[in-house]
Amino acid sequence: VQSFTGKRLVKNSNYLDHHPKIDLVTKHCERWGVVTTIFDPSDAIARFLGLPSWCLVIVPDLKTPDNYMSKLKALQEQEGEQYKAGLDKVFFFSVEKQREWQDKGGPFGSFVQSTPWHHFCRKNIGYLFAILHGANFIFDFDDDNLIKLGHDGLPVKILPEGRDVRSMKLSNVNVAMLGANVFNHHPFMGASINDSWARGFPLDSIQDKYTQGQVAFQADLPFASNTKEIGVIQYLADGDPDVDAIHRISKPLPMTFDSGETARSVLVPAHAYSPYNAQATIHTKKAFWGMLLPSTVPGRVSDIWRSYFAQCIFADAG
Repeated sequence: VQSFTGKRLVKNSNYLDHHPKIDLVTKHCERWGVVTTIFDPSDAIARFLGLPSWCLVIVPDLKTPDNYMSKLKALQEQEGEQYKAGLDKVFFFSVEKQREWQDKGGPFGSFVQSTPWHHFCRKNIGYLFAILHGANFIFDFDDDNLIKLGHDGLPVKILPEGRDVRSMKLSNVNVAMLGANVFNHHPFMGASINDSWARGFPLDSIQDKYTQGQVAFQADLPFASNTKEIGVIQYLADGDPDVDAIHRISKPLPMTFDSGETARSVLVPAHAYSPYNAQATIHTKKAFWGMLLPSTVPGRVSDIWRSYFAQCIFADAG
């Protein structure tokens, strides 16, 4: 590990004291959802607000409706009593407020100023906001990905209970074993379409069975141990999952994955790469630095490049 000896833009001890203040926000949640949108409020947004202990920051772009929050309130009222209390957990990071941050100068102003409009990477401002307001977990999702409902009619829990990652566990995890350096997780997750693959998976490897691996063993895994910690959890979507254009024109939709009692989490081998997206992904605190979406590539592939960059550094960092 090399040490950085150059000029630092901020001091580690007190830089958080100098970030732009937002008087409307009094909550410092430990679990935050982050979403960007140019559309009216969706059922996915309203449903997320049914999750207890989670707060939400919505990052609009220039095309987002000005009356977004009033429409969200109306949508919540349609959803039922269990969702009506959710608006106090939402911060709508308006275009005007984003511009205020941009004009502040310093590292925060420069960061916002360097984030282009009309791009998926506007989410980066939401990540920063959540981090500055106490996040230990960030659910990075799209406004068209609905969390499933449980038998009680409420959204299923997307994260085990607990505040300390050392006391939290993932149950029934398939630990994968393979020799290839890319991992196709779709077969492991019980994809209903044979030979399926995720967006971002190398097309020259989609017929390589060695990328699918085998189950080495099953176990309940803690989020953190003395030497390792889970940094990213990727959820898959039923119906219209996140697959690329080649997949869409060559294979039928809809498709589903194992769920309920047959579902198993999968641990990606440390030496292998598997693309993950920004449509339904949880990052833990020590992996927040890996959330930055690159702005110099098209938004449709920004999250995929992020996943490969981060996995490379995860491996080097141990």
